[in-house]
Amino acid sequence: MTGTDFNHVAKERFEDAKALRAAGRFAGAIYLCGYAIECALKASICQHQQWAEYKLDPDYRLMKTHSFEFLISFSGKEAEIRKNLITEWTVLKEWGPDWRYRTEPTTNTDEIFWATETILKVLL
Repeated sequence: MTGTDFNHVAKERFEDAKALRAAGRFAGAIYLCGYAIECALKASICQHQQWAEYKLDPDYRLMKTHSFEFLISFSGKEAEIRKNLITEWTVLKEWGPDWRYRTEPTTNTDEIFWATETILKVLL
């Protein structure tokens, strides 16, 4: 996938999260917020590293991750986020793909949405 593809998917997943939230489906909404951030980080990496496509071949196997802490370090946005948006980042960095199995939110939905929207503005 290209950075543009990841950018588009990030925006779409955040819109999906908003729809789930409006329907009272909070656990799914929170999961999709994290997925949107993961895609936005990968879009930022493509842009910062000047990659035509996100690297997933065996030589770049470490890039096949869901770890926000790992991904941010390649995004070109780490210093800005850690300096100016540390509260938002702290809210989001605990996200993981296992959140898709949750049926009840274990964190504040409003806080996740606020942090997601704020961080997406920097990443996209």
